Amino acid sequence: MTAWERECTICRRKFIVELNGQIAQEFLGEKGKGYQRIFVLSNGRSIAQSGSALEKSGDHSDQSMKKASLKIQKWLRKIKMTQSKSAHILSILQALFVTLLWSTSFIIIKWGLIEIPPITYAGLRYIVAFLCFTPFVANKKHIYEIKELRTSQWGKLILLGFVFYTLTQGAQFLGLSLLPSVTVSLMLNFTPLIVAVMGIFLLNEKPSMLQWFGSALFIAGIITYFFPISFIGNQGIGLAIMFIGVLANAGSAIIGRDINRNKDISPLVVTFISMGVGAIILITIGISMDGLPEISFKIWMFLIWLAAVNTAFAFTLWNLTLRTLTAMESSIINGTMLIQIAILAWYFLDENISYQEEIGMVIAGVGAVLVQIKKSNVSKKAL
Repeated sequence: MTAWERECTICRRKFIVELNGQIAQEFLGEKGKGYQRIFVLSNGRSIAQSGSALEKSGDHSDQSMKKASLKIQKWLRKIKMTQSKSAHILSILQALFVTLLWSTSFIIIKWGLIEIPPITYAGLRYIVAFLCFTPFVANKKHIYEIKELRTSQWGKLILLGFVFYTLTQGAQFLGLSLLPSVTVSLMLNFTPLIVAVMGIFLLNEKPSMLQWFGSALFIAGIITYFFPISFIGNQGIGLAIMFIGVLANAGSAIIGRDINRNKDISPLVVTFISMGVGAIILITIGISMDGLPEISFKIWMFLIWLAAVNTAFAFTLWNLTLRTLTAMESSIINGTMLIQIAILAWYFLDENISYQEEIGMVIAGVGAVLVQIKKSNVSKKAL
């Protein structure tokens, strides 16, 4: 039996069940359209041979086309679901890769702080990142958008640059010069809690029971991590600086939400201008305090990697994953950074943590994620 004959046999079986007939291997009947001459009814005659009434009705032709259409649609839906599932898994892997890149930033910053003062280091990082973004903004569309910005918009962008880059990033680099990487990461996880509290007064957003529970869990984790409270050397100063950084980070989230809520400035322009403003202030403060340091080739490689890969590339890829992942999924994946940083710091920096600190870190991490899960539920309801 040839391949064509086998295919016809399969077709016959299907049509016997569904249309009470079969496909002939040759045309039967002189009159009628092509389909009517090859579809054989249970009486052994084709539609074309069965009379004008059947020929005109086209019932069997219509039935077959409708059923074929339904099967094709079902098949396409199955393919689409498979593709969607694959895209979702890919987005999860991409998001985890981004968090890994961001986690390595803590290690690279620690290495660079051996040669460069923290404020200057932060300024150089974001100056290089600002330059990396410049080619993407140097087109007619974005140049025109920047020229058309109102004074009030410029004010908000400058404020965002000062709060998010000068204060937040400056505090993070200073904190890393005085504290272990895991401690800095844990303090930064305080941000969602502060944002939730600030949102009550500034955005009229009332926390849910889940958010309050997450906040309590986070505080319990912090207490577990630091108990009994005792600071060595400049750790007390480092924690005070990081607390200011956390407040600034939370404030920048509120400012950024206010800017993006209007959707009248593209995200690229928001990032470009605010980063440029913050970086210029940072580098100016750093050089005025410590002078311009001698930078080795290795440190330049660190700076370029931090700017081009861990900032420009990583943020672009993260925003791409947000098209597929839910806010809850993104929050949970972002929450894995605490664990990633602990492992990287242990391996590369010999920063050991006790079992008590591990337990406190996990409790605080879960609490921080729960605080952010509430936001995803709210956004779904709004849609």
